[in-house]
Formats: sequence, C-alpha cells, structure tokens
Amino acid sequence: MSERWLIAVTAGRWQMNGIAQAREAGLRVLAIDGDPNAEGLKIADRSICHDLSKHDEIIALLKESDITSSIRGAVSFCSEVGMELAARIRSDFDLPGLRPSTVRRYLDKGIQRSLWKEKRVPGPRFEIASDSGQARRAIENFGFPVIVKPIDSSGSRGVTKLESPSDDISAAVERAFEFSRTASVIVESFMEGTEFTVEVFADRGRVQVLAVTEKKKVPGTRGTVARELATPLRSPDVVDNLGATVVKAFEALDYRDGPGH
Repeated sequence: MSERWLIAVTAGRWQMNGIAQAREAGLRVLAIDGDPNAEGLKIADRSICHDLSKHDEIIALLKESDITSSIRGAVSFCSEVGMELAARIRSDFDLPGLRPSTVRRYLDKGIQRSLWKEKRVPGPRFEIASDSGQARRAIENFGFPVIVKPIDSSGSRGVTKLESPSDDISAAVERAFEFSRTASVIVESFMEGTEFTVEVFADRGRVQVLAVTEKKKVPGTRGTVARELATPLRSPDVVDNLGATVVKAFEALDYRDGPGH
C-alpha cells in the first residue's frame, strides 16, 4: 500500500496529540509551523518551518516534494492561525474539506456579524472600522461599556472592554489594529449576562447540538478566561433556546460538516 500523507498546519503544544494520533492511525505527517522550536515538528515524519502567511511559497515547497501525489488531507488542529493555509492546501491539491472562501467566514468577525444580521441571528450592535477615527466615532456612538477588537485575531489578542470615557480609548483602538492582519477592527456593544458555550456537530448541513455548558470566569481577566465549565442549572426552555440560536448561527455561515464550538 502506498504511503498516505497528512499535512498538519501548525505544530505547537496543542497540535502534538493530533499529529501523534494521525501517525498511530497509519498516516505519515508533514507538519508546518513558523516557529523552529515548535514541539510538533520533532514528532512529525517531515517538517517545514516557514512563515505561515506565505501561502504561495509553502504550496510551491509542497509541489516540489516527492510526496505530492500521496497527500490525502490537510488540517489545522486546534489552531485558527493555520486554518487559511490548510484550506488553501486543500484547494490546490483538490483534497476534501473547507475551501478558503468558506474558512474566511469563520475567521473574519466582520463577515460573521454581517451574515448573522442578515439572517436575523440575535447579537450585539456592531460596526466595522478601517481606521482609528472611524473606530473612535463608533465607540462614542455606542456608549459604554463597549468592546473593541480585531476582526481576524484569536485567543483574545487585541480585545479590550472599555468601561467608560475615562478609559484609554486610543490605546484600545491602537491595540486592536496591531493584532489585525487586515487592518480592520470591530466595535461591539457589550451584552451583560452569563456566558455559555454550545458544542455542535454538522453532517451534510444538519447541525446537531451536543452539549451546552455555563462558564465561570477567573477574576481579574476582564471576563476572557474561564475557570469552570459545567452543565447549566437552567430551565429546559432556556437551554433549548441557547442551542437553537447557535444552530441558526452555524446555518447562517453555511457550516455543513464537522465539529463546532
């Protein structure tokens, strides 16, 4: 039987288990990461250390390799930063999975919010800004508290909750732009309440709720870090409504296959 290769985009600590499991399943793994010290590069069968934003250069390296005809898939385990490159690889090598235009809907918060507004999925008031002046005007119009963040970052990078006009608005806007790869930020009205998470799985366009959990936050983290996830002690109607809203959100993004959070 010929070798079957999986391309794993990003190979840090959180990707190591996925790489190991793929190898245990009989796949050969080529891992790609921009950090030469990424732990997953050491356990993969082959590796490429390269700037992940240089899609054309990485595609060229893959096409010049001797495994081109044996590549069977490309994934980005637990890593938003690798999703676009993985999608580009799938597109160029005609592999199964999401394409770049689809992945963009999941990574770009401006596109997400616009689609959810169009499909009447409930959410906060928002405005997308391409310069600092526009962002500051949106903050002033929305009132406080308000959230300002990059449209295309992850892990709470560049996210600030502004509580009042006395907060450093300029620094918050500057920080949001600093973490945006596309020089765009989104300003959102702040919604008071409890945060829940909803896990789903989609199969050919049918989105099924797997679990609903309630979050308790670590004090002093501005509500961005959870210390506990638990089954919510809420009425069935509340839990069902949470699930139904999230299903509608995924359907609005045309999410057809795979897990969702």
